Amino acid sequence: MAKTVEEVKAYVIRKLGGGIEDVELTTEQMNDVIDDTNRWYSFRAGQKVIVRLQGVQGKVWYELPEFVIEVLTVRTTSNSFSADALGSDDFSYAYGFMFGSWYAGGNNTGGTNYSQSPYPYSDLVQRLQFLETIGRIWGGDPEWDWRPGSRELHIAPGSTLEGDIVVDCFTRDIQPQHLDPEGEDFYLRWAVAEAMETLGEIRRKYDSYPTVGGDRGMNGEALLADSRDRKEKLELQVLNRIRSTPIVLG
Repeated sequence: MAKTVEEVKAYVIRKLGGGIEDVELTTEQMNDVIDDTNRWYSFRAGQKVIVRLQGVQGKVWYELPEFVIEVLTVRTTSNSFSADALGSDDFSYAYGFMFGSWYAGGNNTGGTNYSQSPYPYSDLVQRLQFLETIGRIWGGDPEWDWRPGSRELHIAPGSTLEGDIVVDCFTRDIQPQHLDPEGEDFYLRWAVAEAMETLGEIRRKYDSYPTVGGDRGMNGEALLADSRDRKEKLELQVLNRIRSTPIVLG
């Protein structure tokens, strides 16, 4: 079951023995655990999102939100084209070539006899192939460049028209409730390992502490060793991760 950040914190405390023994982690330290887990997950496992931008004719620079850390693919939803995009001469030729007089030619009486065509079937095939080529040029995957320093996405002139620009990217804004089951498992396990390391660093400062039944060991070194082992295994397992379908924003 998907967990919110607060549910992740509660889960981590329980895994460390909370409810049976005192877990010496403050609210601020637990927030640090979540921040460190988010940082690891965003750059190692990765959570993808789809950002939609409104394309503007002639615009080539688009600023992306702060949460974007890497752009993977850019697609445009428009496969239309115009005289402005092609140039008036090329546009007239392209439009006439595709739609010229396939049906209402001079051989058709009154231009209404669609059972007859002035051109052979091979001509229609050629027109459709041309239309597909135009669609690939003016829609689909444009030429683009991502500038992480300025957070700007540059799209080559002529690659986009008015319409949606769909950007597939990695985000630093990890939301555990939106992770798939495998991703959630990685996230929770790393959060526990991170909390173990924090708690181990605290406890190893003391060999033991006095209780009514005698001195009690603090197991700091054991926690640190367990944390290192868990993290090493997770680093190996995350290499084989198959990422799920991204969520859509915008």
